[in-house]
Amino acid sequence: MHRLLKFLAVGIVFIASAAVGLSAATDETSPSAQSLLFDANYLLPLGAPSRLVYDYGTKTADPSLFGKDFEDEVALRLSASAEGGGEKEVFVDMFTGNRQHVLGPLTHVSGNPIIMMFLEHDVSEMNMHIGGAPVYFRNVIRLAFREKAKLEPASFTWEGRQVNGTKITIQPFLADPNAERLQLFRSKTYEFIVSDAVPGGIYQMHSTMTADSPDAPATPAIETKLTLKGITYDQPQN
Repeated sequence: MHRLLKFLAVGIVFIASAAVGLSAATDETSPSAQSLLFDANYLLPLGAPSRLVYDYGTKTADPSLFGKDFEDEVALRLSASAEGGGEKEVFVDMFTGNRQHVLGPLTHVSGNPIIMMFLEHDVSEMNMHIGGAPVYFRNVIRLAFREKAKLEPASFTWEGRQVNGTKITIQPFLADPNAERLQLFRSKTYEFIVSDAVPGGIYQMHSTMTADSPDAPATPAIETKLTLKGITYDQPQN
């Protein structure tokens, strides 16, 4: 688990710097996956100190290969940056109980780092199951956000009302030249739902992978989902 924590920390820096590098290629006249996931200042309007809490769940078709199902929480602990301007200092509580590890602080944060947490945990799982260079997985995913992302309107229920957002879908490894080595992971699909109507801007992140053989079961080999549960404040909000 300590190896995973170090892996996450290194990867977060990598993805954050990669996101900045992609900004110049973004068409500023219309929303893009890059602008909605990495560039949006979702944390600026939030009060602090506060906690953004997400439900996390993983289901696997074969526990002997991919581990047991489990459900847990991930929480972002937000405090106001000393420099002001709405930026936050963030500690991340990855899971609870025996699984819990704390990452941070992340300083001068305006975007929501939960997307980086989700992707880095996902990359670490691929690395554990099939090996390979994590930087390769990150680069393929990064390129998919820039060149292969599908954006479409989405609606969902939040706090008893219907709200609108955007769903972003990528399949980074579908036509990968290393498909044979990737095995099941070549079918991996990521879906992200974002909306200004929810605190932190990121409502849900979902990854699935299924076998592509005709006789394979329809049940995903691995399915992981992270969904916003809510925000709590350490002091009353006006």
